[in-house]
Amino acid sequence: MATVVPADTASPRLAGVVIDVSPRIGTDNHRLWPLKNPTCIPPFGPLATHCLALHTPCSQLSEDELVMSIAVTHVEFILIHPFREGNGRLSRLLADVMAVQADHGPLDYSAWELRKTDYINAIHAGFSGNYEPMCEFVRAAMVAGDDNLNEPA
Repeated sequence: MATVVPADTASPRLAGVVIDVSPRIGTDNHRLWPLKNPTCIPPFGPLATHCLALHTPCSQLSEDELVMSIAVTHVEFILIHPFREGNGRLSRLLADVMAVQADHGPLDYSAWELRKTDYINAIHAGFSGNYEPMCEFVRAAMVAGDDNLNEPA
């Protein structure tokens, strides 16, 4: 994708020059590689406007609604993968915040690591709109997190 630098630009020597403004991703020795089809990248905005707006705050949700809200938000965040690093950590932090809003403890994700293939399959099911497999992971993590919270120190 190319554009012409306008004449009233801050850099007069570039005025009228055609430059490449194609979206790029990744680095290889500081060289950015063009995206093949940048229109296929889902924007971060819908997560905030459609997912977080519908599913947060979680303080008034029933147990089943909370589990579904965390599952949907987690899957959708993982699917858009908005950052180069830390998407998994941030999605778990978001799930913990949602659980704490509903007076639960932070989730215990240890079973997610032990069942990594099943977890990935749950993400894939969510891609097709079936969030039930992720709900199972969330429910188990919430119960384990609450149990950990109630254990004596």
